Amino acid sequence: DEVVQESMGLTLEEERSLGREVHRAVMSDLRVSRSRARRARVERLIRPVLARRARKGIRYTITVVENEAFNAFSTLGGHIYVHTGLMDALQSDAALQFVLAHEVAHVDLKHCAANLTYFVRARQLGGDMMGAMAAMAHQVIKLGYSEAREYESDEWAYRTLRALGRSRSEALEGPVVLARIAGDPSGGRRSGKGRRDVESTVSREVRDHLRSHPNGVARLRRLRGLER
Repeated sequence: DEVVQESMGLTLEEERSLGREVHRAVMSDLRVSRSRARRARVERLIRPVLARRARKGIRYTITVVENEAFNAFSTLGGHIYVHTGLMDALQSDAALQFVLAHEVAHVDLKHCAANLTYFVRARQLGGDMMGAMAAMAHQVIKLGYSEAREYESDEWAYRTLRALGRSRSEALEGPVVLARIAGDPSGGRRSGKGRRDVESTVSREVRDHLRSHPNGVARLRRLRGLER
């Protein structure tokens, strides 16, 4: 895969352009939170993280999604989505900052772009690139990342928080919470009568995104071993 990414990987301009189109497709099915306080909190916490990114050519867009699911995800081109359910569960700024840094890492380490290389090149050969944005949006969210890439993003986030002056225990607050819900990927989401019986494909994929992550306990154990 590394050889393929080196020779056929998306260019920066492709990532930006496709990222904008995927963002439009994803946002067609999500509701943006109107809370200025939530927006301000996310921007305050992610700003120092972005200052330490390697890929300065990526301009990030952060969207706070009105949804009770315990979730956050990123797509190529620097688009990051944070659900209000996750923000409510992570009262600690350090814990939320870890999750934000983890999503930034997926972009900065080119995980988002690499995930779509084969999909994009195949569509280009078939001559149906722009007509495939909805399918690409589903692919981005459904595919998730390999265990190795999840661990790599965890380490990037942990080391970034430490470099920003967080203590070891603060840098681990996010993984600790994730470990606590390891047996419940939905984050304790309710399924009351008010929930729609039929959801769109994008909604289901976003809702189930955390199921692709490695076991929370294993992630925490690996991070605790970094400074030993």
